[in-house]
Amino acid sequence: MAQILILEDNHILADSWRQELQVSGHQVETSYSSSEAMALADARSFDLFIVDLVIESHDPMKPDSGRRFLKYLRSLDAADVAPAPVLGVSGLMPMGEEKAARSSFKVFGVEQVLMKPFAPQDLVLAVEDVLANAAAKRRFTQQSQDAEAP
Repeated sequence: MAQILILEDNHILADSWRQELQVSGHQVETSYSSSEAMALADARSFDLFIVDLVIESHDPMKPDSGRRFLKYLRSLDAADVAPAPVLGVSGLMPMGEEKAARSSFKVFGVEQVLMKPFAPQDLVLAVEDVLANAAAKRRFTQQSQDAEAP
């Protein structure tokens, strides 16, 4: 069971994803803005972030975006606070540009990208995949550190 934070500005999608992941045994929080997601991430620990990479701001004076939240997560990484892995979701990529866009998201630490629309079971499978990869990376890091220890 993982602690998951969903950042998605579409309330209907966020709520349906939350329900699907809860049925799969995960504990899920939802956030509808990057500011709200940052506050939640500061307040508690998560095992995975699901981030809509394109979020519409409802206030033109306060731009919002999934990338803003991803930059925040990378700042934690720079401060030696290893953030949880990120599963990106997006529906705004022109045909033929999906591969290039996926590569650019890697710069922000996105492990995997799901293109909207997707089936609920695809979300669950992607979550399990990202969590399994993160666990494998942690084991590898621990083994490397153990091997270097005197």
